[in-house]
Amino acid sequence: DGFRFDLAASHDRETIEYITERAQEVNPNVYLIAEPWGGAGLTGAHDFIDIGWAKWDDGIRNAIRSENRPTGEGQNFALGNADNASQLQQYWEGDQQGEPYQYVGYIESHDDATFGDNLRIQSGYYSFLDEDGEINRIEDIAEYQELPEDLIRANKVGAGALFLSQGPIMLHLGQEWARGKVMPDLEGEVPEVTDQGQIGAASDNVVYRTPSPNTYMADNEVNWINFDHVELNRDLLEYYKGLIELRKEQPLLGRGGPETVETMTTGNPNALGADIDGEIYGFVNSDPHESASFQIPAGTYSVVVDGESAGTEELYEMEGGQIEVEPASTLILLPK
Repeated sequence: DGFRFDLAASHDRETIEYITERAQEVNPNVYLIAEPWGGAGLTGAHDFIDIGWAKWDDGIRNAIRSENRPTGEGQNFALGNADNASQLQQYWEGDQQGEPYQYVGYIESHDDATFGDNLRIQSGYYSFLDEDGEINRIEDIAEYQELPEDLIRANKVGAGALFLSQGPIMLHLGQEWARGKVMPDLEGEVPEVTDQGQIGAASDNVVYRTPSPNTYMADNEVNWINFDHVELNRDLLEYYKGLIELRKEQPLLGRGGPETVETMTTGNPNALGADIDGEIYGFVNSDPHESASFQIPAGTYSVVVDGESAGTEELYEMEGGQIEVEPASTLILLPK
């Protein structure tokens, strides 16, 4: 059994402890997950870990995407312009208070901009204002949803960085095809609101035909899932499917910890590697222009993930020693 508590910080520690005791009477292995913010802040994030709950870990989210509600071009790890790969180390190592299973990693949820919209906005692919300073309304949603190759690769890099973290991970429906949340034209149904804060960041705005930052209570096309859009970025969907299959087959991906994971840095600040108990070697290089060099033990390895494909089957062989991780790519190797 498992239970998620929204805005769990609204409850004081005594209440959290009582919930834990009663739930464990029914099932000693119950899995309790907190959204460890919001409300009155009566219980801190570390209190949940101390009591034995898990929590949604916004740390790795922030390390990979930087902004929850970007309003313009910016820097983030997935785009390879933030020089912050070292921020991923604690999440790849599972080296935090408590145990790795208590940290649910994610880069997209029902709150805030989707990861796909985040990259569209921070890369400059989409701007909320046009050249004349007017609202840049999206006329063709399918055209907006279909990503150029560089943003497909950035999405794959973000996924690779998440899947190499220790502990469970959460995926938001549509993340695997870079779904965007575009507010439809609701003229005659819901009044347009554009003056309640910065467009792209303020929850109280309702701006037709633009990416929306917070749609938790909207019952219209912005939240409905259009499965026809899956085909627009099918390659990204297949990549996610491969990563899921690999994580299920290799328990050390997610179920290791500080005693099994040794991270590796390099001269490229947008790249990081991990030696997972000598059984898995994983690397992510988000730099879109420069490769990254790493040193691994000599021998022959099966490449199961690279910048194009992911899965459990060998894509090709690679020899150990000094290896090069290509720009904007993930590389996962299994010793033969």
